[in-house]
Amino acid sequence: MKNENLFKLYEEFKNSNKLKYQEAFEIILDLLKGNITGKSLKKNEKYEMASLPIAETYIDLVIENPFEDHLGKLYQEIIEKNGKKPLSSQFFTPFPISKILVGLTQTKAPKNSSWKRFNDPCAGFGALPLAFCEDNQGKTVELILNDTDPLCCEVSMIQILFSFILRKEIGNLKLIITRGDILKSPFGEEIYYSFGYNSRTEILFTLLGRDKP
Repeated sequence: MKNENLFKLYEEFKNSNKLKYQEAFEIILDLLKGNITGKSLKKNEKYEMASLPIAETYIDLVIENPFEDHLGKLYQEIIEKNGKKPLSSQFFTPFPISKILVGLTQTKAPKNSSWKRFNDPCAGFGALPLAFCEDNQGKTVELILNDTDPLCCEVSMIQILFSFILRKEIGNLKLIITRGDILKSPFGEEIYYSFGYNSRTEILFTLLGRDKP
């Protein structure tokens, strides 16, 4: 029900501000990112008040289920209702499938190990890393993610950090997100986001590639 409310709020936001569907989604992402980093694009500041119901509903969803791909569900619904698909023909992994894949690919760490690492070369909106985090709550999780699409890099960052910030019992996080074609550049073409986060809700370091001049 809350996911449906999120789409309705998005539609109201888009229509009342006379925005295109993709433009409205990207503005919402930027404002959500601003809640984490304390900085949003200046051109989007005028939308802050209008976007508050969306932010509040998204936060409620994350608190209720911090490992679900909520923004992926919203984006797919936006695409279906608008009769359009991204140029790259992206299809995001449903969360139940993500759980199965993570279970099949995880290696067993020593019993005394307090950290786990996960590498996803095509992270999308972060469904697989979120499923991995659910399976390793309380540990230090190191996520090394990549995608060719800057939008995917941004959504992965937002969803993963909101999960850790809003659910303190999850543990600590080391997160590196690169953007690029890993078939050409095995370590990504550029670092897009880099975060260290601890369970005292402190972001230890940040690098926001999209904010570079």
